[in-house]
Amino acid sequence: MAVFLLLVTILLSVSSEAKDFAITFKIGAGRQECFYEPLKSGVSLEVEYQVIEGGELDITFYLLSPSHEMLVKEERKMDGLHSFDVSEEGDYSLCFDNSFSHISDKTIFMDVLMDSNSVEYEDFGDDIMMDPESTVNDMKVLDIRRLLANVTDHLNKVEFYQQFFRAREARHRHTLESSNSRVLWWSLFYCVLLIVVGVSQVMVLRSLFRNKRQDKITT
Repeated sequence: MAVFLLLVTILLSVSSEAKDFAITFKIGAGRQECFYEPLKSGVSLEVEYQVIEGGELDITFYLLSPSHEMLVKEERKMDGLHSFDVSEEGDYSLCFDNSFSHISDKTIFMDVLMDSNSVEYEDFGDDIMMDPESTVNDMKVLDIRRLLANVTDHLNKVEFYQQFFRAREARHRHTLESSNSRVLWWSLFYCVLLIVVGVSQVMVLRSLFRNKRQDKITT
């Protein structure tokens, strides 16, 4: 029972060290949207974004520190992935700028992963009366703590990349649907054009033969 409580405590403690959120939002033409995230020093921040729909699938992205220092700036990109360790505590600004577009709205997918690097494995499960040097199935408790923390970290990254590829799949699906629609309408246009040209040619030829008959009758 003590081992079970220890494992639950470790999982809850480790999982609370990482936060992940993903949103999909729309930016109007000529507008800018910013998101603010309070971060503490020592946290690892990973930001991924993709333009799913709108115009030429491009957006300007920049990341500002609490002291308004430009950490990242990408102009008119389809997607981006950035990660860095936070050294300054405060509110960080994640901004998307669509001011260069005067017609097209943009649909953006953004995923943010925040993971604390200051995990104290020795603090996990201290409230449980158990010898830290005891072994369970020939494995030390400290090794179990580190292993579970490592598994939790990898699971968070797996979820992060699942959302990344899900957004990429949505963008590619939109591109395929848009291309299919254009091909369909252009095919219909050319079919109508061919019919109009064919009918026009027939009418011109009939008018030529009709004029020749009238000339023979008059002569």
